[in-house]
Amino acid sequence: MAFPHVWSATEDNQPTGSTPIGQGDDYIAATRQMVRERIGLEHNFDFTNDAEQGSHREGSARVWVSETEPEDPIPAVTAETVGQLAKGRFWFKPSTGEAFVYDLGTAAWKAINITGAQLIGLVTALSAKSTVAAADKILILDSSAGGAGKLITADKFATAAQGAKADAALPASSYTAADVLTKIKTVDGAGSGLDADTVDGQQASAFQPASSAINTSNIGSQSVSNADTVDGQHASAFATAAQGVKADNALPAASYTAADVLAKVKTVDGVGSGLDADLLDGQQGSYYQPASSAITTGNIGSQTVRNADTVDGRHANEFATADQGAVAVAAAPKSWFTSGVSGSYQSHSIPKESAWTPPAGLYIFTMMNDNISIQISYESTFLTAVPPGTGGMFLTNGSILRLYNSYKTGALTVYYRKLL
Repeated sequence: MAFPHVWSATEDNQPTGSTPIGQGDDYIAATRQMVRERIGLEHNFDFTNDAEQGSHREGSARVWVSETEPEDPIPAVTAETVGQLAKGRFWFKPSTGEAFVYDLGTAAWKAINITGAQLIGLVTALSAKSTVAAADKILILDSSAGGAGKLITADKFATAAQGAKADAALPASSYTAADVLTKIKTVDGAGSGLDADTVDGQQASAFQPASSAINTSNIGSQSVSNADTVDGQHASAFATAAQGVKADNALPAASYTAADVLAKVKTVDGVGSGLDADLLDGQQGSYYQPASSAITTGNIGSQTVRNADTVDGRHANEFATADQGAVAVAAAPKSWFTSGVSGSYQSHSIPKESAWTPPAGLYIFTMMNDNISIQISYESTFLTAVPPGTGGMFLTNGSILRLYNSYKTGALTVYYRKLL
């Protein structure tokens, strides 16, 4: 819409000499309104704040300098004023050094960008004022020299090949003793060419050379004296060979634990074992649904079955699918322990921010570090099943369960036992 008062050549000559006296004050008042309306486009005319009246509006004669985007600087745009108001709306953001102008067409602030052609023109103009040719150089502005241009040659920068080497280089923080040990252990052993200085801390002189050892091929030629005593003790002071065999086959008292008994019983329990439990998961038999009133294949068609939202508080996407279970069952177990006895206390070092997938078998993990979590494979990702510092007993298949070291500084060690 237009201004309430039209300012024309006729209006500009009012009042005339023949204008009635009573109408002259109307023309004076109208003139004041027309002046205020037009000057008010670029100046403040707030009747409630005399201190601001007459000052330029921000964004017109003055630039907005603020971190936040100014509100719409043109509250009412008309066809008559759009030509004038399209100019002078400018905002500068100090933290980023960006400049913006207000676009009436989209009613939004738009950043001021320098085009490629303009930048090339700027380089050409500045290099023309320099005594150094601009070819094969890059122009930068030196703030210490008041923004003057400097031409930098290519030899001050790394080559693309050097950049590729830097990207592929091993970070110094990854070169640790633990990491080196982990890598060496993947190639040591027979045929590796490694020559150890000691074995279990002993020099070679502490062991019997094979050339002078008694073996199955030369034992018949050896002279063995029949001693009367051994370390001053007669034969009666020692156990017989038969007693030694019994001792070797005996169960150590420390191994007779509730956990060991449970493990053995579980290998023979179940249907046909003859075991009659007093409780099932801590509940008497009366706690459970009798078979006589249970849903079976013969009566399930007459039952109303509800679709549960969760199982033990977990949704379906937190469980492995039937296909994933079949893959886990069919997976070939990995051979990991090639020496040592079952049940021995063992450890494994996991590099920082890395994961270790244990081999297949039943393990008891103990002394879990606060930075070690246990994760379970779900589709193409691993989800945290046991948070750091918890530990517990877990059945692994060599692919679905893994341990993750979230420590950002270095490798961590996990400890475990393999069950019999």
